[in-house]
Amino acid sequence: MKIKERIQKLVDVNSYRMAVYQWAVEALNEYQEVHLRYTFQQYVAESQMFINQLLAHAAEDNMRLEQGQQAKVVAIKAPAGPAYVKGDTCAILERCMAGESTCKEKYQEAIDTIEDDRTAVAHVIRQQAELQYMAYNHMKTLVECNSYHTQAG
Repeated sequence: MKIKERIQKLVDVNSYRMAVYQWAVEALNEYQEVHLRYTFQQYVAESQMFINQLLAHAAEDNMRLEQGQQAKVVAIKAPAGPAYVKGDTCAILERCMAGESTCKEKYQEAIDTIEDDRTAVAHVIRQQAELQYMAYNHMKTLVECNSYHTQAG
Protein backbone atom coordinates (compact mmCIF):
# COMPACT_ATOMS: atom_id res chain seq x y z
CA MET A 1 0.00 0.00 0.00
CA LYS A 2 1.35 3.43 -0.88
CA ILE A 3 2.02 5.93 1.88
CA LYS A 4 -0.66 8.26 0.47
CA GLU A 5 -3.32 5.53 0.72
CA ARG A 6 -2.18 4.62 4.22
CA ILE A 7 -2.40 8.23 5.38
CA GLN A 8 -5.78 8.69 3.69
CA LYS A 9 -7.20 5.65 5.51
CA LEU A 10 -6.00 7.02 8.85
CA VAL A 11 -7.46 10.47 8.10
CA ASP A 12 -10.75 8.80 7.21
CA VAL A 13 -10.88 6.59 10.30
CA ASN A 14 -10.05 9.56 12.53
CA SER A 15 -12.85 11.56 10.91
CA TYR A 16 -15.14 8.64 11.64
CA ARG A 17 -13.86 8.47 15.24
CA MET A 18 -14.57 12.20 15.66
CA ALA A 19 -18.10 11.73 14.36
CA VAL A 20 -18.72 8.86 16.79
CA TYR A 21 -17.61 10.91 19.79
CA GLN A 22 -19.53 13.99 18.62
CA TRP A 23 -22.62 11.79 18.40
CA ALA A 24 -21.87 10.46 21.90
CA VAL A 25 -21.71 13.97 23.37
CA GLU A 26 -25.11 14.74 21.86
CA ALA A 27 -26.55 11.39 22.93
CA LEU A 28 -25.86 12.02 26.61
CA ASN A 29 -28.54 13.84 28.54
CA GLU A 30 -27.64 17.44 29.34
CA TYR A 31 -26.52 16.86 32.93
CA GLN A 32 -25.72 13.17 32.71
CA GLU A 33 -22.24 11.78 33.07
CA VAL A 34 -20.34 15.06 32.82
CA HIS A 35 -17.04 13.17 33.05
CA LEU A 36 -17.99 11.12 29.98
CA ARG A 37 -18.90 14.26 28.04
CA TYR A 38 -15.45 15.65 28.86
CA THR A 39 -13.76 12.38 27.84
CA PHE A 40 -15.66 12.27 24.54
CA GLN A 41 -14.70 15.88 23.81
CA GLN A 42 -11.06 15.06 24.51
CA TYR A 43 -11.18 12.22 21.98
CA VAL A 44 -12.77 14.51 19.39
CA ALA A 45 -9.88 16.94 19.89
CA GLU A 46 -7.34 14.10 19.79
CA SER A 47 -8.76 12.84 16.49
CA GLN A 48 -8.60 16.33 15.01
CA MET A 49 -4.98 16.61 16.16
CA PHE A 50 -4.20 13.25 14.49
CA ILE A 51 -5.82 14.40 11.26
CA ASN A 52 -3.90 17.69 11.30
CA GLN A 53 -0.59 15.88 11.85
CA LEU A 54 -1.27 13.44 9.03
CA LEU A 55 -2.37 16.17 6.63
CA ALA A 56 0.73 18.22 7.47
CA HIS A 57 2.99 15.30 6.60
CA ALA A 58 1.05 14.67 3.41
CA ALA A 59 1.40 18.34 2.44
CA GLU A 60 5.17 18.17 3.03
CA ASP A 61 5.29 15.36 0.46
CA ASN A 62 2.95 17.21 -1.95
CA MET A 63 0.15 14.67 -1.46
CA ARG A 64 -3.43 15.80 -1.93
CA LEU A 65 -5.76 14.19 0.58
CA GLU A 66 -9.40 14.67 1.40
CA GLN A 67 -10.21 15.30 5.02
CA GLY A 68 -12.83 12.87 6.21
CA GLN A 69 -13.99 11.12 3.04
CA GLN A 70 -15.31 8.18 5.05
CA ALA A 71 -17.08 10.36 7.59
CA LYS A 72 -19.08 11.94 4.76
CA VAL A 73 -20.22 8.51 3.63
CA VAL A 74 -20.74 6.79 6.98
CA ALA A 75 -23.82 8.05 8.75
CA ILE A 76 -23.50 8.02 12.52
CA LYS A 77 -26.73 6.72 13.91
CA ALA A 78 -27.99 5.69 17.29
CA PRO A 79 -27.33 2.06 18.11
CA ALA A 80 -30.00 -0.14 16.62
CA GLY A 81 -32.59 -1.85 18.74
CA PRO A 82 -35.23 -0.86 21.24
CA ALA A 83 -32.74 -0.56 24.12
CA TYR A 84 -31.37 2.78 22.95
CA VAL A 85 -32.91 5.94 24.33
CA LYS A 86 -31.27 9.32 24.74
CA GLY A 87 -29.00 9.08 27.73
CA ASP A 88 -28.54 5.29 27.60
CA THR A 89 -24.96 5.31 28.88
CA CYS A 90 -24.36 1.63 28.21
CA ALA A 91 -25.38 1.89 24.54
CA ILE A 92 -23.40 5.11 24.09
CA LEU A 93 -20.24 3.54 25.51
CA GLU A 94 -20.67 0.43 23.38
CA ARG A 95 -20.96 2.60 20.25
CA CYS A 96 -17.80 4.45 21.23
CA MET A 97 -16.04 1.15 21.85
CA ALA A 98 -17.03 -0.04 18.37
CA GLY A 99 -15.56 3.16 16.91
CA GLU A 100 -12.31 2.64 18.82
CA SER A 101 -12.15 -0.98 17.63
CA THR A 102 -12.43 0.17 14.02
CA CYS A 103 -9.75 2.77 14.59
CA LYS A 104 -7.47 0.25 16.29
CA GLU A 105 -7.76 -2.10 13.31
CA LYS A 106 -6.79 0.64 10.83
CA TYR A 107 -3.80 1.70 12.91
CA GLN A 108 -2.69 -1.93 13.23
CA GLU A 109 -2.88 -2.31 9.45
CA ALA A 110 -0.78 0.82 9.06
CA ILE A 111 1.78 -0.33 11.63
CA ASP A 112 2.05 -3.72 9.92
CA THR A 113 2.90 -2.06 6.60
CA ILE A 114 5.45 0.44 7.99
CA GLU A 115 7.36 -2.01 10.16
CA ASP A 116 10.80 -0.98 8.87
CA ASP A 117 9.89 2.50 7.69
CA ARG A 118 11.98 5.17 9.46
CA THR A 119 10.37 8.27 7.96
CA ALA A 120 8.88 11.07 10.03
CA VAL A 121 5.34 10.14 9.03
CA ALA A 122 5.92 6.54 10.13
CA HIS A 123 7.04 7.86 13.51
CA VAL A 124 3.88 9.99 13.79
CA ILE A 125 1.70 7.01 12.86
CA ARG A 126 3.36 4.90 15.57
CA GLN A 127 2.84 7.65 18.17
CA GLN A 128 -0.80 8.07 17.16
CA ALA A 129 -1.33 4.31 17.31
CA GLU A 130 -0.03 4.25 20.89
CA LEU A 131 -2.38 7.05 21.96
CA GLN A 132 -5.30 5.46 20.15
CA TYR A 133 -4.57 2.12 21.80
CA MET A 134 -4.71 3.82 25.20
CA ALA A 135 -8.08 5.33 24.23
CA TYR A 136 -9.28 1.90 23.12
CA ASN A 137 -8.31 0.41 26.50
CA HIS A 138 -9.90 3.36 28.31
CA MET A 139 -13.19 2.83 26.47
CA LYS A 140 -13.01 -0.91 27.12
CA THR A 141 -12.59 -0.23 30.84
CA LEU A 142 -15.49 2.25 30.83
CA VAL A 143 -17.75 -0.28 29.09
CA GLU A 144 -16.82 -3.01 31.60
CA CYS A 145 -17.20 -0.74 34.65
CA ASN A 146 -20.54 0.55 33.43
CA SER A 147 -21.68 -3.02 32.81
CA TYR A 148 -20.68 -4.08 36.34
CA HIS A 149 -22.34 -0.99 37.81
CA THR A 150 -25.54 -1.65 35.85
CA GLN A 151 -25.60 -5.30 36.94
CA ALA A 152 -24.97 -4.41 40.60
CA GLY A 153 -27.54 -1.63 40.61
